[in-house]
Amino acid sequence: MANPWSDLAKAGAGAVAAIFALQLQKQSGKRGGARKATRGVFVIAVTWKFKSQADKDKLIRLWTPLAQYVATHEPNTLAYELSHSPDEPLTVFLYERYVKKSDWNVTHQSAQLYKDFFKQVEQEHLIASSDVKFYTESDIGFV
Repeated sequence: MANPWSDLAKAGAGAVAAIFALQLQKQSGKRGGARKATRGVFVIAVTWKFKSQADKDKLIRLWTPLAQYVATHEPNTLAYELSHSPDEPLTVFLYERYVKKSDWNVTHQSAQLYKDFFKQVEQEHLIASSDVKFYTESDIGFV
């Protein structure tokens, strides 16, 4: 079997991500990686706007360890992704998917890193505006 990782040094970041995703798909036998598919997923869509690039950069630095913690310690968190707006450089979109609502409002929100993150964000007034929406997936389509 050929080693798909052997050409990573030659590949760009997008290619690396694509190769990694394909490997996860092969290992799990499912589209979308190793986490199992589930029905009626609880979704949170968050839009944060910032007054300055410095505020946005600081929030991202603070959020990164939280995201890493979630990936390794919260198996019922199916997605936890921060996206940048190409049209609005001071805006980010956070997409969260949980097996059930209690995985967010009990497990996730009780994590000390979560509490520390929001305490510091609030103390430093990093977010100029926040829009939070809650959804339940329809199970039509795929992620």
